[in-house]
Amino acid sequence: MLNYRKFCISGGLFNGFETLVNLETATSNEDIIQTVINNLHVTLQSMFNLQNSLDEEKSKYHIHGTQFEEILSSNSDEIFYVCNHC
Repeated sequence: MLNYRKFCISGGLFNGFETLVNLETATSNEDIIQTVINNLHVTLQSMFNLQNSLDEEKSKYHIHGTQFEEILSSNSDEIFYVCNHC
């Protein structure tokens, strides 16, 4: 079953990037963050300098204020933010 939620990067060079994540493939917020970063990396495939920038800052990304269980039980039209500026 497909169970998608929208995630948006909040802050930094990639502020505003949005992507869908299938929650059936995630087991934690860290899995979600990794999927968001991987999707962004694919989007930047031919932009090597931006890919390098993403690689340098990917450890800063996090979801705060929302537990994984809350994301799983949320409405499918909710948007969650992946932050890198705290």
